[in-house]
Amino acid sequence: CVSNPCVNDGVCVDGDYKFECLCIPGYRGTICEIRPPQPHEPSGQCRTRLDIVVVLDSSEGVTESNFKRCLSFVDAVARDVGVGGDVVRFGLMTFATQPRLGFHLNDYVADTEGLSYAIMTVHYQPGLTNTALAVRYARNAATARRAGITVLGVGVGPETDGIRNIVRDEGKLLLVSDYVALPEVASEVASLLCQDEGRQ
Repeated sequence: CVSNPCVNDGVCVDGDYKFECLCIPGYRGTICEIRPPQPHEPSGQCRTRLDIVVVLDSSEGVTESNFKRCLSFVDAVARDVGVGGDVVRFGLMTFATQPRLGFHLNDYVADTEGLSYAIMTVHYQPGLTNTALAVRYARNAATARRAGITVLGVGVGPETDGIRNIVRDEGKLLLVSDYVALPEVASEVASLLCQDEGRQ
């Protein structure tokens, strides 16, 4: 324990030829390096009109279990921004080889539970990654009503070139190490979305 290998305020305890880290609540792992996803309380923080179109990668590299994690994350964000009244509208599409519409912006305008069900039952349909086509499809669908589109992105894993090419503003880009970590940024994503109220 001389070098104190424990992180996140963990306390090192010497043993016979080994050490142990005693982690504070909320952390675990050999050196207290893992913080499990934290549940968040929906805040309903968006107060003016906002259209949100989510574009999810369903390519083969994501895997079905990770795609389900993405859907749970999107559901948490939708609840956090306050979907359910006439203020925030939510649409969703997936992309792999071809883009595929999940649901339109006006399908679940005042139906929080219906929206949650629609999100959680989007099917995983793997294929090759075609990000450019998906973004073009989403922009064409959204620009029919407004000219300004804000692009916010959440990148997963170490390879971030693709998402960085889409999200030009570093302040609108969140990165997580893996799909399990997505719940940790749900509230932050909702806050970023609500900063752009009155736009898309």
